[in-house]
Order: sequence, then structure tokens, then C-alpha cells
Amino acid sequence: MVGEEEKTILKYALKNAVAHKGKPAIGSVISGFLGAHPNLKHELKKFLPLIQKTVKKVGSWSLEKQKEELLKLDSRALDKRVEEKRLSPLPNIVVGKFKTRIPPGVEKYLHVGHAISFMRNHLYAKQYKGKTVLRLEDTNPLTAKKEFYQPIRDDLKWLGVNYSKEIIQSKRLTLYYDKLEELMKKGKAYVCICTREKIKKNRWDKEDCDCRRNHVKKNFELWKKMLADTREGNAIVRFKGNMKDKDASLRDPTMFRIITRPHALTKKKYRVWPSYDFAAAFEDGFEKMTHVIRTNEFATNLQKKLIEEMGFKTPTYVEYGRFSITGAVVKGRDARKLVEDGVVTGWDDPRMATIVGMKRRGIVPETFAALCYEVGISKAKGKIDINFFYSLNRRVLNDKTLRKFLVPNPKKIIVKNAPKKTAVIPNHPTIKKMGSRKIKTSGVFYVDKQDLKVGKGEVIRLKDLYNIKKEGGSWVYAGQELIKESKKVQWVTPDAVEVTVIHCEPLLVKEELNMKSKLREEKCLAEPSVKKIKVGSIVQFERYGFCCKDGKNVFIYSHG
Repeated sequence: MVGEEEKTILKYALKNAVAHKGKPAIGSVISGFLGAHPNLKHELKKFLPLIQKTVKKVGSWSLEKQKEELLKLDSRALDKRVEEKRLSPLPNIVVGKFKTRIPPGVEKYLHVGHAISFMRNHLYAKQYKGKTVLRLEDTNPLTAKKEFYQPIRDDLKWLGVNYSKEIIQSKRLTLYYDKLEELMKKGKAYVCICTREKIKKNRWDKEDCDCRRNHVKKNFELWKKMLADTREGNAIVRFKGNMKDKDASLRDPTMFRIITRPHALTKKKYRVWPSYDFAAAFEDGFEKMTHVIRTNEFATNLQKKLIEEMGFKTPTYVEYGRFSITGAVVKGRDARKLVEDGVVTGWDDPRMATIVGMKRRGIVPETFAALCYEVGISKAKGKIDINFFYSLNRRVLNDKTLRKFLVPNPKKIIVKNAPKKTAVIPNHPTIKKMGSRKIKTSGVFYVDKQDLKVGKGEVIRLKDLYNIKKEGGSWVYAGQELIKESKKVQWVTPDAVEVTVIHCEPLLVKEELNMKSKLREEKCLAEPSVKKIKVGSIVQFERYGFCCKDGKNVFIYSHG
């Protein structure tokens, strides 16, 4: 047994015990252990005996001894200050003055990567008592799609990501034009009418373009023509950087270009559109962002240079390494292919890593926040396994999710000599305030076929009810007394509800698209109270897994 894993089990057993008046719950300890060691999920059976032994040992201690032992493992475990989670500190912070932005492009549904990035900005704003601005980046008419504006807002609302202001860039083009004209007057921007091939060659050879020597008056004449009737591709506006610079992005980059395709929102009102870098730099400066938190793939000296030339105060840039999420489809072209080829039912298919898809699968907003605290900020690239994400979701759900009975592969049994009894079953094994439900029994049950495969004379327990054993070809009542060694099984009565549980086959196999992925249906029986569960709510079917209700008597399997 590896010492670190043994220590983790003890730590979570003690934490759970202290949080629940000295009584640790094995399920919570398992969740904590798998959250800390997600790579050991498939080896859980090996660790179960130790977990059971540790829970039993910790449960036998007094609450004072539990606290004492917990403090030996973590000296600040009982410090109330550590209950408030905090992200790693940022430089140049003035509490109450912090301001950052959430900048989704309006060309696809948001996915798990967006959610984590935007949640990080939101959490920092909350931590520093600041503000976030939602900036819908839609200055490319070729990619902006009207269908995505509202879903982005809906996703952020569901995530609990608050913003103080919404900016739609396509509706602010006159501001961009004004700022460009200021730069032109200062001789920092010019209109170029060279061919694309010549521009490319000059930039490669670090040679100045002839258009670079245009007088301000000439540039304004060409600019007015661009706004009026210059043909697409015949003119662009370039920033006057340094054609000799080692950084190719500063060799007179394109700032504005003509695109005549109608825009999703503004239609044909504008025909000259800013580049991503120009629009982002302007908005960061104009809106007085104090911090720009982004992956280092977006790190660019150009935006910093533009903000400076525009006369704005430069924000503090916090750049971190992009992490990939193994087991999840996050590449836009791959996701689009799955939708267009009909492999998935749509962007909200529960197999998709879109926010709407993960919501249907039973992922909750708190899990995205938990991941932000777990991974922190690092300049190095990293990988997150989707199963680790599920383990965090399990940890979040464990103490707030109702338990219910569900029986897959149901087989009817009649228990001889069984008393009529009303079972009072807790909705949660350790949290009393979650209440209980009552189920009337009369000796007729449906039990999973696998649970009925027992040896001669072996006793099994119908959970929270009584014992039964097999005699010959029949099942007979075997008393009320709890026998610790006996197997505990779920059961339902004849008034059970037939439910369909949908299982999601992976969309990636060895990180390759699985075009044969299916949504597999499993017919089960569940206790009648599941009819009261609202669509979108999550339940834990005992010994089965967490499931999210998706429709009338339909549940989507989330994870174990």
C-alpha cells in the first residue's frame, strides 16, 4: 500500500467525520479519494477494504480525537478561513477597482474550455470585489452566427457567471473608425492597395511597402473609398509598425479589411471590419480593463503596442498555459462534424463537451468553479482527463443529491412469510435534513437478476427493509436483524415505474473521433417517487450512479 494513498483515505475519512458529527460516510470518502487520485478509479476494488477499515476505525473515535488526528494531517483543516477558497493572487491588484472581460466569439456553442476560462474571470472579479464585462466578439461577418448570441448569455446565466455590462462589438464600429482615424492623423496607420502576394513577400523580406509613404491626406482619400465602394480585397488598412522587427506580428499588420457579406446583426450597414487584434486592443483600453486573463496562445505584443498607440492605459496581462481536456471533443471543426454528420443529436447532445450538453448530462456549475481552484494558473500547458472532471462533479453532488432505488435487469420474486411493512428510507445516508420517503411492501419485489445469484442458504438484505434467503426454488423471510456480512440490494415493489436510462458512448476513442458512438438505452424499474423529480434535476440511484432527469421517466447517466 502506497503511503500517500493511505494518508488520503484517512484524511477524507476524518474530514467527513468532523463535518457530520463524528460519523464518516463511506461514499463521501470514496468520492474524496477518487477526486485526489482519479487515475485509480479502475483499481477502486483494491482499496475498498482499506477504505472500509479506515471509516470503521475513524467512526469509533470520539469527535475530539477525530479533530486532533485531522490537525496532524492538516494544521489548518479546522481554520474557518480556509473554507473560503481563493485563486492564486494576481499582480497589481486594487480591491474594488478590478475589471476584466469575458470575450466569447459568436460562432459556436460554448464548451467546457470556455466555461473554465470565463468562470476563472468571474471568480477573480468576485475575489477582488470587481467587475466583469461580457464582450461578444463578432467583428468577422464570415463567422458570426445569429443563433449563438442568446445561447451564450443563457450558458453564462446557468454557470452563475455575472457581468456588469454587455458589449456587442459589431454595434460599435463607429468607435473603431474614430480611433483608426486618430492613428492615421498621427501617421501610425495607412491604406495599402498592394496585392496579397506582394504584401506577403514584403513582410517575409522585411521590406517597406510603397503605400507606407502615403501622405495623411492620401490615406484619408483611400479610406473614404474603402467605406464607400472599393472592391473587397483591393485595399486594407495597416498599422505602421516596424517591418524589420523580429516579431512578425509587428510588421505592419492588417487593422481593417473590406468584407461585403451581410453581418448577422448589422446586415449591410458596414462593409469595413476591424481585425481581431485591433478590436480587442481598443475594447480593453476603452473599457479601462485593469487585467486581461487569457491563455498564452493569445499573448501578443501587437495588442500591447496598439493600446499604447491608442493612448489608453495598458492593463496587466495574466497569461496561462492552455490545457487540453482528454476524452472530450472541444475542437470546433470536430464538434461541427459530429453535428453535421448526425453522429450526435445536436449541440446539446449529452455526449458533447458543450455547456448545454454537459448540463443535460448532470454536470453542475459548481464543478467548473471547483476545477478552477484545482488547476490554478500556470504558464505550462497541461492536460485534464474528463474523468477527473466527473470526479469533481461527484464530489459536489455527493452531499446534496437525493438517493433513490433503481433496478436494472429486474426479476420478480415473492418472499414467503414476509410481513406487510412500510419501509422508511432516508433520502441521504448521512444528512438527516434531506428527509426520507415511505414505501409500502407486501412481499412482492423486483430485484436485479445479478443480485439474486447467491449460494444455498445465503442471506441477502433488501436495503432498509429486512433479510431474505433462498430455500429450494423460493425466497423466504429471514428476519429483521441487520447482518453486517450480508449483501445489501436495491429493490422495488410492483407499483414501480419503468424508466429509461440513457448511457453515453464516448465520442473519442484514443483521442480519435468515434463516428460510431451511440446513445444506448437501458430499461429499468425505479421506485414511484422518481415521478416527482423535475426535469433537469439530478438523483443518485444507489449502487448505480448519478443520473439527470431528461424527460418523463427518462434519465441520462452522468457518472458513477
